[in-house]
Amino acid sequence: MLTHSETAKVSDIYEATANYVDLNPAQRAEVLPSGYVRFQGRVGWALSGLARSGALERPARGHYRIRVGRDLLASHPKGLIEKVLLTLPAYRDSLAEAEAVRLAKAAKAVSLEEPSHDLSPEEQIEQAVESIEADVTDQLLKRLHAQPPASSRVLCSNC
Repeated sequence: MLTHSETAKVSDIYEATANYVDLNPAQRAEVLPSGYVRFQGRVGWALSGLARSGALERPARGHYRIRVGRDLLASHPKGLIEKVLLTLPAYRDSLAEAEAVRLAKAAKAVSLEEPSHDLSPEEQIEQAVESIEADVTDQLLKRLHAQPPASSRVLCSNC
């Protein structure tokens, strides 16, 4: 589908993948209750995992280029599953980094929830608003990460 020097748009990767696995029109159009196309979600998660592993790179938003993916696929001819990706240091590092960011945000939210009696009422309100904003941000990011990558185009159509 891709050569080492070629960069492809995610929409082209969806189409090439659907053709490669010979999806019929009904399979290509199958929509999940969330409103997202099933096969695009699966391809999106695969791309995300391969990018985290270092097999693919994202030179621009919604674009991918192979780094070491062909070697990785050749060494696992039956397919790649997360268990295989977890053996790759880059993938584990990426997951650890994401978890560290999540924990740092959670710690910040907890520290903001502890009221200080040295603060004026206005400062306490400001602190409470910051805590709520941090919580909403964390919840929103979790929901966004649970969505297939194609949904980000809808969210950022005004960006």
